[in-house]
Order: sequence, then structure tokens, then C-alpha cells
Amino acid sequence: MKKLYLSIFSMMVSASLFAVNVTFSVDMTGQTVDASGVHVAGSFQSEAGAAGDWLPGATALADQGGGIWSVTVDIPAGYYEYKFVNGINWGQDETPGNLCKVNGNRAISVGIDPLMVPVTLFGQCAGSDPTVLFQVNMKNESFQNPTGVHLAGDLQSEAGASGDWVPDETMLFSPDNDSIYKFVTTLPVGSYEYKFLNGDSWGDDESVPAACNSNGNRPLNVIGGVAQVLPAVEFGQCPPGVVFRVDMRGLTISANGVHVAGAFQGWDPAATEMTDVDNDSIFEVTVQMGAGTYEYKFINGNDSSDAETVPNDCQVGGNRSVTITGGVTLPVVKFGQCLPMVTITVDMSNETVTADSVHIAGSLQDEAGANGDWDPSATQMTHIGNNIYQFSSRMPAGTYEFKFVNGNAWGKDESVPGACNQNGNRFVVVEASDVVMNTVCFGQCTHPCVSNPDPADITFRVDMSNETVEASGVWLMGAITSPTWQSGSVQMTDGDGDNVYEVTINVSGPAEFQYKYTNGDPRQAAFQNGEIGNFDSLGCGVDNGLGLYNRIYTRSGSPETLDIVSYNHCSRLSTGIEANSLAGAVKVYPNPAGDVLNINYADMNAGAFAVELFDLSGKSIMVSNSATAGTLSMDVSSVKAGAYIVYVKDIETGKSLRQKLIIQ
Repeated sequence: MKKLYLSIFSMMVSASLFAVNVTFSVDMTGQTVDASGVHVAGSFQSEAGAAGDWLPGATALADQGGGIWSVTVDIPAGYYEYKFVNGINWGQDETPGNLCKVNGNRAISVGIDPLMVPVTLFGQCAGSDPTVLFQVNMKNESFQNPTGVHLAGDLQSEAGASGDWVPDETMLFSPDNDSIYKFVTTLPVGSYEYKFLNGDSWGDDESVPAACNSNGNRPLNVIGGVAQVLPAVEFGQCPPGVVFRVDMRGLTISANGVHVAGAFQGWDPAATEMTDVDNDSIFEVTVQMGAGTYEYKFINGNDSSDAETVPNDCQVGGNRSVTITGGVTLPVVKFGQCLPMVTITVDMSNETVTADSVHIAGSLQDEAGANGDWDPSATQMTHIGNNIYQFSSRMPAGTYEFKFVNGNAWGKDESVPGACNQNGNRFVVVEASDVVMNTVCFGQCTHPCVSNPDPADITFRVDMSNETVEASGVWLMGAITSPTWQSGSVQMTDGDGDNVYEVTINVSGPAEFQYKYTNGDPRQAAFQNGEIGNFDSLGCGVDNGLGLYNRIYTRSGSPETLDIVSYNHCSRLSTGIEANSLAGAVKVYPNPAGDVLNINYADMNAGAFAVELFDLSGKSIMVSNSATAGTLSMDVSSVKAGAYIVYVKDIETGKSLRQKLIIQ
């Protein structure tokens, strides 16, 4: 009953909000504007009349002159994320600056008044104040006030309200209808207090527990230089705590216990005791702390004289230091020691290094101080001479994946060869000691660098006999075009009508490269993933780290014509369309489909046939194993909108058909 009530409440709030004018503007000074213009993509687009959200070419900005591009849309009040696109394709989108980046995007909260979003340079932030995202989880509230969820505090005037501590002006919204309510703004660096309200009047405000309140409110310390995404705290509850952990193995533990002391608790060496609950000599304690930067150290005992000596390599004022933005479990560190130092180097001798230099991107970036992982622009490597670039950072124990980027954007990243590839990436294992990885060459597994083969023409060929070819054709994409992958994909042709499509392109760079074919223009969202065959297990490819697989080939440097392969296979199937395909006998409609999908098998002499629906990663979504010949109607109303594969098979003859399907 509670979930039903919450759903009704969400619909009531949404229905009561009128659309308002919101103007997005970007300064393209210093950019070469793509011939297709400048666009904005985000979670607001369907509300503004587009066919969906996050469509990079659907919402165009107009050139206002002086480098300024803008568009005004009508959207209801709410929380939205977005980014600008210099063109119409992903890969041409910006990477916002750290000061305003939320989940890799920009973010705004729209109220009841028209909004002019401040003009910003493409890929940069407007102003010097950091973005702060507030989130509250209302899932455990049995009653939600129909006037909405609000925030009140001494930050409101900075966030555009008429004053501070006004309970009915700063409204939060649940963009995903998941009971997580959000409000985003920019705030000057400083200390603030606030609280949430289940309604819009005093008396509707939460009671903040003593363990995490300041003057009965939630404390907030806004730090400079980076956006702060506060955790989705439960209404009336403390946020997740900060877990301190220290490894005491090899030491004699004091009879007075192990403690942590720091600026967050008044540097009292006996006040915050740590425990070893599983007898592994790793002691820990959870502390409630507001956002901010704190110094601290561990104590083997309960007196200041028992404190550790923090090595110079990781001390700040003789102490350890940590920046807190929300609940977090800190890495285990050895008493009196630093985290292991990880050093990774790459030789760029075979490459022409771009003006944006060399970066490293991976699951190690957040630990190395970036605002998140897998950001190709956030972690620049240091040129140490002779075309060698280096990354060094202290890292907690764990296994990390990464790859090198010749520039600062996806599409400039290397293709990691199969011999040193894990999920499409390189990897490093960090334990207790420092790690110095062997130098490798960009796009290679070893060092010194092997010279790249000469550029040469390669003819690619794929047999589409067992496929229903999309109206937009058959395409080749990979690390061998410029730009790479979807943005640089090349259409293939079937000149003699034998269902074998081919294209010849000049390939340069490393000997080993990755590629794949796609049935449909991969620049369109429905076809962007291309083939779904497991080329890793089939023996002709590798995991691409995105849930799918790429083909691999090692070129010689001379002109080559590749063997014909069947789509989604490593070799050419021995029989063609007349032998094993149901093409012409099966009709799948409507396509795109709504709530009901019909599959008509025209061969009335046949018996049972099976129908299976897959997503583009190859995961089975829906199955029917016992339909008789004729028409089968499938209820797909519960299937999420997107692109899928319908697989139809005659159980007796084994003939089959695979067809792309769009569900709206």
C-alpha cells in the first residue's frame, strides 16, 4: 500500500507543475564548431518535446553571435542533468569541469520561475563556486506531504530563495520516482546548516539525530575546487558514517586499546576507540562527520605519546589528512606507514602525442584524487623524457583496470591487445608494498616498442545472409578509423547482391586492432553496439569492457583482404539463407513495438516454434517455447524501452531468424 501511495503522490506533484522557460547557453569560443552545429542532451529532452532523453542530436542551439549558442525549452519544475555536444554524436560531447560535474554531467534544479542557466565555456564551469547536490531518501516515510519535499537552511539565499530558513521555497524532486529527492545549486565555500522538510511548513521538518546534528540541523562544509555530491541520507537519519581502518599486524597492541584522534573530535586520544571484531588485527571505527578536510592519526594506546609517526610522504602537518564529502570507508593503512605507491609508465614513441598530452583513465582515478573514475580528461600523466609518460599515486590494496589516452577524450584511448587485456583494459594488482609496473608501449603489451607496420589497405567482408539487413545498411566500426568507433564508422556495400558486404580502408597504427560490424547505422542509438557475438569464447576477439565483445586482427603492413565471416560469428556459416533462415516466412510487427509484439510464422505446415527476446548485451529477456504455427502475441509492456533482438526458431527444422526490434 505504501508504494502505491507514493506512486500516486509522485503523479500528483508532477501533474501540478506547469512548464517554465529554461534557457541553456554555451560559449564556444576557442572551439571549432561542428558543421552540424551545437546541441544539448540531457534528462529534460523528452519533457521538451524530443523523442527521448539523452539524444545528442535532438535539441539544437542557435548561434547568437560572439561565440554564444543558446536554446530555450519549456520543461516542468524538477531536477535535470545535461551536457553540451559540439555536433550530433556521442564522442563530441563535452567533459564538464570538476567544479560543476555531477555524475559526469552538468545539473540544474528548475523551480516555478523562468530560468536563465549561466553562460559557460564548453567543457568548463560558470563562476568559481562549487556545485552542491543535496539528496534525501523518503522511502521509509509512511506519509509524504502533498505539498512536496523541501530544504531549509542558512544557504537558501545563496541558492536563489528570498531568504534563509524559508520552509516553502526550496523544493526537491525525485527524477527517477525512486523516493530519492534532489536539489542542486552552487554555493560559496564556507560552513552552513540545513534540514529537510516533509512538507512546506515548520513542524514538517525532520528531527536530526544528536550523532550528526549541529544546533539541531545538518552541518555542511562546502570545500573549493570540486563539486560535492552529498549522499542520499534517509529523512530524519544520520548519513552513512566515515569508517577509519588501521592494520596493526606485527605490533604489540596496547592494553589501553587502539584509538583514532583528529580535528573532527577535538584531538582527544582516548575518546574514539577502535575495535577488531574479527580478530584479524585490523581495527576500525565509524564516525559521523560533516563534509570537509580533516587531519588525524592513529594511537596505539590512549595517550598522545602513543600516536603513530606519519611518514613524510603522506603527512600534512605531521598528521594524516582526508577530505570527506559523505559516507565512506577509508582504505586500510598500516600503523605508521603510507599507502603503497603505484607507478605506471607508457612509452609514446610510436605515437604523435596530441596537444592535450597523455592521460590515464580507469578505476584508479578516484583513489588518485580525481572526481570519479573513467574520466579521460581528469588524470594527466607526467612527461619524464624520451617520450615516456608517468603516473604515480598512493593507492589502497585492490585490483584496478585502466588504459592510456593520447589526448583527453574517449576515441583517443588505446586498444589494449588481447595478450594483456582484462575486460578491454590493462590492470594492476596492489597489495601492501609499492608497485612499479614495467613500462609498456601505447597499444602494445611490452617494451621496447615494436614499430608499427606500414599503413596499408585492408578489405573487410561480412556475410549477412542470415540477417535481415536494416534500411540504414551494414557498417564497419573500430579503432582503425578517425574518429574511432561509432563516430567514424564506415558504410559497407554489397555490389553483386550476394549478401556479402565489404569495404576497403587504409589502416595505420599498431599491428593488432579491434573492430566489429553493425547491422544498422551505429551513429543511431538503436544500433550503436553492433554485433553481439561472444568473440572472446569463439576465439576471434576480446571483451570490450562494456558487456560486449570486439573482433581483433593483426595486420602485416601489406594490402590484405580478410576472410568472409558471418555476422556475429568468427567464420562463415556453411549454409546460407535458403538452407537455414526463416527470412520471408516470419513477420515481426509492429516495429517499433508498444505493449504488444506479434510474431507471425507463415508456414502453416510447421509445428511449434520458439521465440526469444534478447537485449543488446545478449541477455535473455523473454522466452516462448511452445507456440504453434500462426501468430503469437507477446505482452512486452513490462520491457524497458530500447533496442532488442528477436530470435525465432522452428523447433523441428532448426531454421531461425534474428531481427532487430525497437520497443517504445
